[in-house]
Amino acid sequence: MSAADLKRKKREFAEAINLGDTSQMTPEKIAEHAINWMTIVDKDGNGSISLAEFFEFFYTMDGIFMSDNEIE
Repeated sequence: MSAADLKRKKREFAEAINLGDTSQMTPEKIAEHAINWMTIVDKDGNGSISLAEFFEFFYTMDGIFMSDNEIE
């Protein structure tokens, strides 16, 4: 996955977790965002998340929560 793809997926994930209206979250959307999250976190691309990858993601989450203005 390219750096641009990863950046796009991070932005989409940030947008998803900042939704105020959860009625937009269908099971399909939830599954799509879960897959995007897995792609972001699974740095080595082996299809599973190691404890180190999990820790790194949440340890470096500063700035992932964006305001509505930043998302727009």
